[in-house]
Amino acid sequence: MGVCKGIVGAIDTLREVKGWKIELYAITIASKDTVQKVGKCEKYFNNLRSVKDTISPEDKLNREREVLEALQEKEVQAIAMIPQDEIDSKKAISEATANGILVGCYDHCVNESDAQYLVITNYKSDQAELGKSTGEAVVDWYHDQTEIKELKVGVIKACDSDGCYKRVAGFRKALNDAQISWTEVAYRTRAFKVDTKELACELLRDHPDVNILWSTNEDGTKGALECLSDDGIKNENRSNIKVFGTDWNEDFAEHFNTGRLMGVTMQSPESMGDKFVTQAMAILGGEQINYDQTTTPNIRCTKDNYKKNCVSP
Repeated sequence: MGVCKGIVGAIDTLREVKGWKIELYAITIASKDTVQKVGKCEKYFNNLRSVKDTISPEDKLNREREVLEALQEKEVQAIAMIPQDEIDSKKAISEATANGILVGCYDHCVNESDAQYLVITNYKSDQAELGKSTGEAVVDWYHDQTEIKELKVGVIKACDSDGCYKRVAGFRKALNDAQISWTEVAYRTRAFKVDTKELACELLRDHPDVNILWSTNEDGTKGALECLSDDGIKNENRSNIKVFGTDWNEDFAEHFNTGRLMGVTMQSPESMGDKFVTQAMAILGGEQINYDQTTTPNIRCTKDNYKKNCVSP
């Protein structure tokens, strides 16, 4: 999602606020890698209070509830969050809003039928368009090739939300609409392996003819790049495999220079952070504002533009 860029958007808006006591919390309930990303944000902002947890997936809902309760005790007035589950996060969010806290979602939210009553904002991307945009990047790259006659695609679906299925559908649609020669020769999910590096390596061992590896999210892209960077992986075609991803991680930048990573499509976290803070401050200032659901634009990161468009300051 671009944790730091979301915080950049929030901070830029908060700098314009006068007369408020501001404390910014970054709450991470996720994998070790995501926790480390939040930690990297701390060097940018002195007033960032970072709560970092590395926990197992089955404990996420309990920890989400505990964190929301702890923030209520600190008299926090507004929280931007990615709910851990579209259905089961409803209870914890309901308790927070019942206590007067303004809750906003980014990336994805609880079900829309609940979101419009529980949260003040729901800023997200068109998930099918995210996948489609990445697929179009693959098509553009393919048209510049002279030696590759057919794309043989391996797909890593490393996330479980409804949006991930939409990303896959959008990706496939882009390649089909382009009427190029392509085959999806492998499809892997975390049901096979939790570790995305092992997931990618297993896919490539089983399908050595793959020349395009695409993941639905940053964890899968990270696993694909790590697998291809590992000298222990035996695949004669390894140097010819190109990686495309959806959701940006700033650690990906170095892989553009190796020639392994061709493109990543990301959401607009900086815009989401800015919009949430603007909305929350208006409500706290006494304005009557309705629930805001906005689809933010996607950004395509390439070797030529990532420094300008995709990297936090």
